[in-house]
Amino acid sequence: MHAHEDGERACMSRRQFLLSGGAVVTLAAVPGGLALGAPLRALKADYPKVKIGRLSALKQGVPVVFAYPYPNVHNILVKLGAPAGAGVGKDNDVVAFNQRCTHMGGPLDGTYKEKHQVLGPCPLHLTTFDLTRHGMVVS
Repeated sequence: MHAHEDGERACMSRRQFLLSGGAVVTLAAVPGGLALGAPLRALKADYPKVKIGRLSALKQGVPVVFAYPYPNVHNILVKLGAPAGAGVGKDNDVVAFNQRCTHMGGPLDGTYKEKHQVLGPCPLHLTTFDLTRHGMVVS
């Protein structure tokens, strides 16, 4: 401990303060760190299967609008005519996407562009999604 000009001693040296502060920070982090070792269980929503239509009835480039899993959640099912990421069907060219922008939930209803096989642009931030590449943002 150091003496002050008036003869008083400091209650704690700088070194003691830093060591004590480090100990407090370490102790504060330990309970969170211990929780990382515990197994995490994912919660899974269980939605019923719903028949939207027959793959053979889909027309290339013509989106089929459907509601799932709730009546107010709009989606599209599209036969692209070219293999797509996560595509299903004989040619892996059938995909389904939600019609809400993943950024801020902007409506994408009616924005499918057959020529470029994209959904968008979002009216909020002009985001466009490539349906051939898992819905990746392309602009």
